[in-house]
Amino acid sequence: MNMPAAKQHALPPPVQHQNILTAAQCIVPDMQSQYNTLPDQNTFNFIIVGGGTAGGVVANRLSEINDWNVLLLEAGPEPPIESDIPYLHSTLYLSKYDWQYVTKKDSKRHQGLRNDQVRWPRGKMLGGCSSINAMYYVRGNDYEFDTWSKQGNPSWTPENVNYYFRKAENLQDMKLNEDPSVCSTYGHNGPLVVNTFNSSYSKTVQNVLDSWNHIGVKKVLDNNAAKYHGRGLCSVSRAIAANGQRQSTYKAYLTTATDRSNLKIVTNAYVTKILIDDYAQAYGVEVEINGTKKTLFANNEVIVSAGAVNTPQLLMLSGIGPKRHLRSKNIICKADLPVGQNLIDHPYVPVIIYGDEPGPDENDRTFEVLKYLYNKKGLLAQGNLANMVAFYSRYQYMSYPEYQSHLIIFPKKSSVNTARAYLNIFKDNVVDSMTRYHENQTMYIIPLHLLHPESSGSIYLRSSDPHDHPIIEPNYLGDYRDVRASVDGTAKMGPNPRNSVVNNYLQVHGIKYLRVIDASIMPTQTSGNTMAPTIMVGEMGADMIKNDYL
Repeated sequence: MNMPAAKQHALPPPVQHQNILTAAQCIVPDMQSQYNTLPDQNTFNFIIVGGGTAGGVVANRLSEINDWNVLLLEAGPEPPIESDIPYLHSTLYLSKYDWQYVTKKDSKRHQGLRNDQVRWPRGKMLGGCSSINAMYYVRGNDYEFDTWSKQGNPSWTPENVNYYFRKAENLQDMKLNEDPSVCSTYGHNGPLVVNTFNSSYSKTVQNVLDSWNHIGVKKVLDNNAAKYHGRGLCSVSRAIAANGQRQSTYKAYLTTATDRSNLKIVTNAYVTKILIDDYAQAYGVEVEINGTKKTLFANNEVIVSAGAVNTPQLLMLSGIGPKRHLRSKNIICKADLPVGQNLIDHPYVPVIIYGDEPGPDENDRTFEVLKYLYNKKGLLAQGNLANMVAFYSRYQYMSYPEYQSHLIIFPKKSSVNTARAYLNIFKDNVVDSMTRYHENQTMYIIPLHLLHPESSGSIYLRSSDPHDHPIIEPNYLGDYRDVRASVDGTAKMGPNPRNSVVNNYLQVHGIKYLRVIDASIMPTQTSGNTMAPTIMVGEMGADMIKNDYL
């Protein structure tokens, strides 16, 4: 899900005190990169473009086959220390670890946002968005996956996707494992740790959950295990967290595979083109590695896992996309497909509430650092996001939620500047109105996310230069039904090449030996944060490749 808006200067860190960064360096050792060297060979069985949320999963699973040489190319570096500490993740926005995308200016739809634009933070590092996001682990609803399968994608039934969720997961919350229903829902032997935040807000969270329950949004033990019905459900949220630290796909899937001689990981490697021959077969990539241009070849397949923005951009730069648009950029069309269309995001509106519950004292930063060093708890182990989530609908008969909300807390004794920094995506007059009472009261922000918007937008090339950011037109609230009632879908899966880009097996229509495995293949939005479904896509996509070649 996106933070709505952009600005031209970097957000101040949520905590400026030097003690926190000093402590961070003590907690996580600073290691020299082992991924900065050029590959010593030119040909591999599989080349994976993008080491993000899905790409890391695919690289790990394919390199399980000893006879396969696998190359993973990531445009960014390794994640920094700040990525590991939950409270510091937003310090990476508008840095070299963020692609720093903004949408096209729209003074009508984005009039309250800085520069009339929406800022889209996207992780530019190993782990991708799983290294920079809020860490929420939300599977989605069986209704969405049933819809995928009925749209001509028979492999993507609820039963199949739940198998791949469990394959990825390792639930480590001991209390949840004592409940038979929750325990049987999750996997326990996968590489990805699923847990509960070491929360500073337990009392407040329970009060809020009780309030949701009072108005008919049922309080349950776990939102991924409970079946959605009635007005909705709410629970303590799950997260990719272990011992107070982030467990991104970089940590879960890549650091555990670095000793494999058949896996080569290269960072700061920006792929500019997929090579496609006259027989419509992908056979390699052109890439810039630390300023050096190189051509690399794939004997089996090229796999694009560059994300919902970079994937359509790379496909179009390589001649795969809407024919008229490619011609306008002087690019020869290899496959006329609706690449970049079906852009769907979860827009949201922040609801501001003030109260007297103080929460942790953010001003006592030294104490928070010591608490984190001692037992990995406190503000640094979670940040301002409270560990709760609610899904709900307007009508009793709905089998899936229309909205999602969570809770962001800025305690009474915290600096007003901390809240202003978080809200700096909005114009100054909007921020002033939101924070006017914060000096003497705790501020709660409850974002209302629209989970299944009818509106869809597009991504287009700005030029044929691969270093130019694409034009992003999300078309928020373009359909009147959205006014009444995570970016995916830009390389949509489906059986018909007229309205989709990849087939049921994630193979690009009309181009052999080329697949897309990331969030861009999702035909419709899932109900909630899309990190968990993207990991599931990586797991299933890797198995599809194995089934084809083994």
